[in-house]
Amino acid sequence: MHNKPSNVFKQRNKPRFALALLVLGFSVSLGLAQQHYYRSKARPRTEIDTLFPYNIQLTASGLGEDTLATTSTALLGKNLGKRPTVMIFWLTTCAPCKLELDAMSKKMEGWNEHADFAFVPISLDFERRRDQFHARAATYPWRSYLDEKREFPIAMPGGLNGVPQMFVFDEDGKQVFYRRKYRSGDLEELEKLLLRLSPKS
Repeated sequence: MHNKPSNVFKQRNKPRFALALLVLGFSVSLGLAQQHYYRSKARPRTEIDTLFPYNIQLTASGLGEDTLATTSTALLGKNLGKRPTVMIFWLTTCAPCKLELDAMSKKMEGWNEHADFAFVPISLDFERRRDQFHARAATYPWRSYLDEKREFPIAMPGGLNGVPQMFVFDEDGKQVFYRRKYRSGDLEELEKLLLRLSPKS
């Protein structure tokens, strides 16, 4: 007696299950198509400089709008090999990125008082999220940069899979620190490193 209602339930839910699979398949296909579209706007790997910092086109954010077009070579070249540099990759859709950047924004003033370093935050957001990038960047006390053609994931080893990712270079341009994702205690470790690398007298 109990089998019949159960079978009816399964039969009624078959169309819903099939529809859910169809929607999921469409969403995945759309996501892949979008990635292909924006990846197609990037230069082929063979046309991107093979040596870091790769000479990638970046757009700087100011007061909620595009304020400056530059390249990763020009931007990082001002500091690499001259003073410690912190470079972080992030996305507006990444919750751990927001947690880390929000925490850094509260510490940045104190860090700048005690250490001399450059901070280069680069967003990997798709071009269609330009407005969201500007809105988020406007909340931070530093200038942010957008790699809207997403060429850094093409050029960087490992494709920058999983953000946030942080790289720290000493005053000689040597990478001395790397973190993928955000964990409690990371910023304390970063602070100690910055104070050791370039303390202000």
